[in-house]
Order: sequence, then C-alpha cells, then structure tokens
Amino acid sequence: MRRLLFLSLLLAIVGWGTDRPQAAPAWTNPMGVPKPPVGIDEVAGQTTSRTIPSTMHSGDVIDARGSHGDVTVNAECSARRPCFLRNGSFQRLRATGTGLIIEGITARNPDLTLDHSAIRDSEVIGDAVGGGIFTYGSTYLTVRNVFVHGVGDVNASTDQDTHCIVVGTVGHHIWVLDSHLTHCSGDGVQVNAWNDPQEGLHHIYIARNIIHDNRQSGLWAKQSVDVVFSENRAWGFHPNSGGSGPCYGTQYGSKRLVIIGNRGWDCHFGVNLRSSDDGLDPSTLVAWNVFHDLLRSPGTPDVAGNIQAEGPCMLLHTSGPHVIVGNDCVRTYAGIQVPPGAGSVTYSDNIFYRLKDVLIAVGGTTPITVGTDLVPPTDPRFVDSLDFRLRPGSPAKRQGIVNAVPAAYLALTGRTYQAVHGVALPETGPRPDQGAYGPAILRRTDVGPEPRQIQLEDRDFSGR
Repeated sequence: MRRLLFLSLLLAIVGWGTDRPQAAPAWTNPMGVPKPPVGIDEVAGQTTSRTIPSTMHSGDVIDARGSHGDVTVNAECSARRPCFLRNGSFQRLRATGTGLIIEGITARNPDLTLDHSAIRDSEVIGDAVGGGIFTYGSTYLTVRNVFVHGVGDVNASTDQDTHCIVVGTVGHHIWVLDSHLTHCSGDGVQVNAWNDPQEGLHHIYIARNIIHDNRQSGLWAKQSVDVVFSENRAWGFHPNSGGSGPCYGTQYGSKRLVIIGNRGWDCHFGVNLRSSDDGLDPSTLVAWNVFHDLLRSPGTPDVAGNIQAEGPCMLLHTSGPHVIVGNDCVRTYAGIQVPPGAGSVTYSDNIFYRLKDVLIAVGGTTPITVGTDLVPPTDPRFVDSLDFRLRPGSPAKRQGIVNAVPAAYLALTGRTYQAVHGVALPETGPRPDQGAYGPAILRRTDVGPEPRQIQLEDRDFSGR
C-alpha cells in the first residue's frame, strides 16, 4: 500500500499519464536559488495566430497545435512584453532571440539560444541517437516543468554522451527547475564550457528536479563558475563504460560549485568530484544533503580497502578546496575518500551511520580539517530507515555549529553567498542539529519508488 501511495504521488508531481506535464505549482524558492526573472509568472493572452512566423514580436501568441517538422523561430520580444509559442509537436525546434515563452509543446532536440526566455510545461523526447535540450549561449533562460526522456540508448556499449539537458558552452543565469529527467544516455544535466574559459558559463541553477536511470549521472558540472544543485532527487546510476555511476558530481573544473539540500540513493557515489587536470582551480561546498543506500560495483570483492570500487558516500578527487558540512551518509560502503593529489578537505556536522568500510580514507598528504561529526557506531535515531528526521533524544540534536553552512561558503570563496547569488542561505539558529537541514521532503520517506536496500541490508554493519 505504501509503495502504491509513493507511486501515485510521484505521478501527480511529474505528470505521467498525460500528454505532457501539467502546469507547475506556485513558485517557492529552492534553497539558495533566486527566482528567475522570466518563466514563472507570465500568462499568455488570446491567440493572435495559428501560423508560426519566422520572426515573432511582442504580444504574439502563436497556437501551433498540430505536427511540425524542422522549425526555426527568432523572437524580437522582451521580458516585459514577451511573445508566446504554444502547443504543437516539433520534429526539431530552433529558437533564438529575446522574450520568448515556449509552453505546452512536444519536441525532439530543441536548440535554444535565448535571452530572458523560458521553455516550460513541455515534453522533450529523444531517440537512439540523441535529442535532449541544448542551451548554447543563452542568458536568463528558464527550463521549468519539462519531461525529458529517451535521449540516446541507455543500453549502448559505447559512451554516447547524450544528455537530457546540456548547458553550455557559454551563457549565464540559466535555471533548470521542477523537471523530470530520465533514461538519457548521459547525464540528467551537464554543465560544460568545453574549451571556452570557465568564467564564460556561470550562475547556473539546477533545482527541485527528479532525475533517475540515466547512463552516466544525475547532475554533472564541468568547466563553469557558480553552479548550484539544490533540492534535487536522484537515483538509479550504476558504473558502466559511460561513467562511474554518481548521483551528483563534477569533472575538470567547476569553481564555487554548491551541492546543497539534495537527496540521492541507488548510485555508486553520492557525490563524485572527479578530476581537475586542466588547472581550473575548482572549489566545492557540499552541504545539507541526504545520501543513502549507495551500491557497490557488481562483481567486486567484498573486502575492506577497495573503497572506490565499493562506493563511498563522497569521492573528493579534484584539487579543491572542498567543504563538507551537515550531510547524512547512511548505509554506504564508506564515508569520504580523498585520493592522492586532492585539494584540502574540511568536514564537520555530518552524520555517518551504518558504513560497511572506513569513515574516511586519505591518500597522499592532502590537508584534512575535521570538526565535530556523529560517527559510527553511534545511532543518530532517525525516525525510520528511510525517514532521516531525528527523533527526540537523538545524539545529533543541538550538536551543530551555528550557521556553519553560510560561514563555510564565506571561508571557501571569500564572499557571502548572498553577494554571489542574490539570496541568502538559511540560518539555522543558535543550536542547530548535526546532519542535513532543509525541506522535509528531502529528509522524510521519499516520494517515489522505494530505495533498494537489499545489497546493503544483507551485509554485516556491526561496529560501524
């Protein structure tokens, strides 16, 4: 009965069983994410035409219902007086310009170079080759309540690298919100400046999405600056020729990356901060996340010491610095692994519980700063095995550091979070708890398929 309830709630959220997603709920700010200036409040007026022009102007409301082939549209509109392209099915859609609201469509491989625009309440369908959303050079673009699926072949024997959404190679102030990203032969969202300077791709907000069963990962940031992953839920990523199976992560160099208030399970890593071999000086804040029931690589021996093969909660491999504050790592094979060559690591206020292997494995001479964490075998007294709120009397209650996360961001970057992103991080009060903090949906029993625990529950966690 509980599983059916979970599934019915998930279907209600993402709009399964309908031709396309229903309208998104009223706006509330995800943790650490400012409200986008376009794509939330606009309402189309009466239809002005059913014919799609090559150039749209302010006030145009185009009802494009029906099937269309390869369509290119340029918008000469504005944020104050947008134009609307509504309904219809597109074999491929290319859109450029300013002030365009795309809504209620179905499309393959939309290619968007837009300013102060949005695509929302829509469906994007791929094929065996590709077909996700590509946002090249967009600024102040919102992607909200979009169902992206079937991009590439998730069972391919080669690395197709076809993502549900690609944010790159340049652009800034891009929001991916309240969307459902699944069965893509790549990442749910990949942020990637490619060979362009990382500073050319900045202020990217990926929040409150449901992301699962992609071939590579949930969310992945490459060369970029000021990217925020907030309040997402990700599951179903396993090692293969396309990647290591992380829920969230980074590679090459993402500066001031913030991974905050997310939940992940049924992955090989909760967070994988992979490599930084191009000198881009990455830095990462990982805070208030819940990671649980992470799975080991099939066929690897069940022995201590092979931490990376077994799957730690977090692998911190880039040159750093990294700050890990206020997370829950529960029923994972290890806590934190820091291979040789990684940057400095500070961790504090976390809850580690029921680990199969070590709490932290450090290679080389990486500087490690340890605060106060709740560590095995102490029982944090969660509500139950999938509800990570703390019961009264929990040893993690009121043991945290006051406003540790905002302070950690300031120490990491030299600036306040509000100065960089325009909104403040939550303040936790004078006596916060250890572990994750934030929306109840991220700590309580998940809305969605029940996380698989069998591969962990049948092993010995005694003493850990």
